[in-house]
This record gives sequence, structure tokens and C-alpha cells, in this order.
Amino acid sequence: MKNLIYILTTAILITSCRSIDKMVESGNYEQALRYGVDKLRGEKNKKTKYVKALEKAYARINEADLELIKSLKLTGNNKSLHIIIDTYTAMQDRQNYVLPLLPLISEDGYPATMKIVDYTTKLHTAKIEASDKHYNTGVQKLEYAKENKDKLAAREAYYHFLDSNTYFDNYRNSDALIKDAYDVGQTNILIEPYVAGSNIAYYHTGNIISQLQLSKLNTIWKKYFTDDIQNNIDYIATIEVIEIIPGKEVERYSTYTNTKEIVDGTRPKRNKRGKIVRDTLGNVIYEENRIEVSANIEELIREKSAQMSGKIVVVEALTNRHVNTTPINATYVFEDYSSVINGDKRALPSERNNRVKSYCAPFPTDYEMTTNLAYEYKKAAESIIKNEQII
Repeated sequence: MKNLIYILTTAILITSCRSIDKMVESGNYEQALRYGVDKLRGEKNKKTKYVKALEKAYARINEADLELIKSLKLTGNNKSLHIIIDTYTAMQDRQNYVLPLLPLISEDGYPATMKIVDYTTKLHTAKIEASDKHYNTGVQKLEYAKENKDKLAAREAYYHFLDSNTYFDNYRNSDALIKDAYDVGQTNILIEPYVAGSNIAYYHTGNIISQLQLSKLNTIWKKYFTDDIQNNIDYIATIEVIEIIPGKEVERYSTYTNTKEIVDGTRPKRNKRGKIVRDTLGNVIYEENRIEVSANIEELIREKSAQMSGKIVVVEALTNRHVNTTPINATYVFEDYSSVINGDKRALPSERNNRVKSYCAPFPTDYEMTTNLAYEYKKAAESIIKNEQII
């Protein structure tokens, strides 16, 4: 039994050693390193094959990372600098993972060579380089934005200043520059309603349209106003209402009778001579009792449809240069009915039973129709303005 256990243990060890060697040979250094550390952790008699495999995996993966860092430094762009930081961080984590095993000596006295590096300074230097790169790019773009009144450049500067704070709080006092870039990059849009008519319906519509939900329109770079309370308005979006049609009242009345044969319980079955039919035991035989029922339906339908049309015109505030015109057409429909049944409801088609309704609402007034229509128009206008392609 002891021999069997020894043979099995030896087989497992050989398989494991081959497995970690295969990982190293196939270039899966990270996997081999993790596997090797897990196998050697807590072992007094550390197998030489594991020690050598771990040593090789550790050296190879660090060499690959250093080559990557070397090539990334040649590019010098912002993305490369962040990858360098991530790579140094991975190397530091890997070193910390292996460190508890050091010094690493196998049961045969083989000492593994594990180069230990102070990554703190390297990481700090790389973070400063990345932050500097973003900061300097931000300064250049902000200066250009101010000189050329380029809002897109200011927004790019804003995000570069934010990135400069990735590793350090308020890097080189960039918080003030973030606010400056944000202010320069803002686009301010004044929204003005214009209603062509002069009667109460048009006046009321103008009041409703002017009650825009600005909080739903505002974005990080676009701010909307309904009052010209500041001098730095960039665009004016005019919501024009050109025509309001309160709608014509349409009323349709119809009446008809529906007849249907239905099963109403059972009845004794009779033969041709009118006698009740019985089975062999003398029991009465029953059949469906089919009867004809009818119902009279009186239906009233009321409809009223209102339309409102106009457009949104966007111009530059300072030059009055036309930017865009988008038409708006809104419709509001009132519809109600009553359906009164006289007779046997079982005569109705199944879908008709759901339409039994004794009361039909009166027509809304033109004022009520216009009110509902104005809210629909305002909703459509908000959607158009929100999606307007304004820088």
C-alpha cells in the first residue's frame, strides 16, 4: 500500500512538473508563475523543477514587459504613457506575489535568481510624465480656444486637465484651468417662443410653450435659457407657431340588431313522434338546448382632431446667421363612444362585450383642445432642440 501511494505521488509530481514546463515552453509565463508560486508556497522541500520553472517564467515575463515599456516610450503619446504606468503596476504586483518565497532555494540547494526592483520611483516618474503630457496639451488647447473662440478645443482642454488629475489631486493647480476650459467650452442657447396669431388660443399656446423643462435639455456643454439674462448667448432658437386648427366635431350614431343561436342548457331528447328518448336502462337522454337570442345595439362615436404647425429656427446670436430650420407638426385627437345594449347580451360577438359603455364624454372645447395640443407641440419642440446639431 505504501508503495502504491509513493508511485501515485511521484506520478502526480511528474505530471505537475511537466505541466508547468509546458506553460513556460508555450509562453504562458503569467500562468506558470502563478501556478509555481501556489505549488511552492508553504513547502519545506521545494522541488528544483518548480523553482527553475518559476525563475524562468518570472524573468521572461519581466523581460517582455520591459521591452513593451521601451517601445512605448518611443511613441510618447498620452495613451502609451498610461499603458506604461499599468505595466509597471503589473510588474510591482507580480514582484509582491513572489516576494514571500524569497530567498527561493530548492531542496537540492539550487538558488533561484529573482531580481527585485523598487518600482515606487519608476511609477512616480511615469505618472508625472503622463500628467505633464495632459497638462501641457490642455494649456495649448485652451490658449488656442481663447484666441480662436474654438469651443471644441476648449472642451478637449477640459478633458486633458481632468486626465492630468488621474494620479494627483489638482495637479499643478489644474482645477482652476478645468473651470476656465469648461466656461470657454460652453454653448449658451436662448429659446424664444413666437406665436403668429393674436386670439386667446394663440396667447395661451405661447404661455405653455414658454414653460420648457430646461433641466432636461441641458447637457455638460449646452445650456438653455428662456430669458436673455447674460450677454454671452451663442445661438437663438425660436419656436414658431404658425397655424392652430382646433378641429371639427364629428359625431356618428348607428343602431343595429344582432342575432345568434346559442346553447342554453339541455333538454330531453325527443324522437320524430315527439316522445322522450331513453337509453337501454330507461334513463332519459339529454341534448343541447339551442335557442336564438337577439340584442339591439345603439352606438355613438365622437371624434375631434386638432393640429398645430410651425417650425424651429436657429440662428447665431451675434451675426443672425441662419443655422437650421426644422418644421413641427403636432396633432391631438379626442375620441370617445357609448354603446348601449337592449336585449340579450349573449347575442353579441365576444369583442362587442368589451365595448359596452353607457356614457360618451362631451366634446372638449376649442380651448381645451388647444391646451392639450400645445403640450404635445412643446414636447416635440423640446425633442428637436435637444437633438439640434449645435456645437
